[in-house]
Amino acid sequence: MKTFYLYIVLLFSLGCKAQEFDLRDMKRFDEKVFKDWEVDTQYVQMYDWDRFLKKGDERVRIIKTDSFIQVEVSNIANPYKKKYKYDIRTKRLILQSYFFYDCQIGIWKNWSKTGKLIKEVDYDEPYKLSVKDIITLVNQKFNIDLLDMNLLLNVDRYNRSVPIYNIISITKPNTRGQEIRYITISADNGEILFDKMLSSEKDFNDIYQLEDKEK
Repeated sequence: MKTFYLYIVLLFSLGCKAQEFDLRDMKRFDEKVFKDWEVDTQYVQMYDWDRFLKKGDERVRIIKTDSFIQVEVSNIANPYKKKYKYDIRTKRLILQSYFFYDCQIGIWKNWSKTGKLIKEVDYDEPYKLSVKDIITLVNQKFNIDLLDMNLLLNVDRYNRSVPIYNIISITKPNTRGQEIRYITISADNGEILFDKMLSSEKDFNDIYQLEDKEK
């Protein structure tokens, strides 16, 4: 019976430690959280104030400036990214932000240097189609998996007169560089507004003109 209780206590203590070092709950920057992380040798680390670390599939970039510390958290298995900014003096969390590729997503929160919540912005609010909706739609209509990190993809979204998602898929090399599939989807109703293969300078100029009209 003693052995059983010791086992339960051990499991409980390990669970507490796991929660303690959860990056999502790090309200104050603590260097010790990363003590068992390895240097990510995929990047050349030239400066002490800009470090790249890894642990399993997780990746972290830590940038230190005169006024803040920024921790970028990502995972090689998906295109989501989180950024946490801390005041350099108090080490308190002052900004929490979320991304899907280059899309600003979710509710961003700002705190004062003393820890008071001062601002919240919902970056999903202008878009009737959520990121999950667009993942499903693109998979069904184009057979493109936006969660597949082996594909050369980029996703943006813009709150214009018609809120849109832009999906860029680099499909294959050609004699002039890369051939790119450019897809624009209405974020209101999922209508396909544009779908074209781009491979020339004229193609890209046409896209820039189209984007200028939509602003």
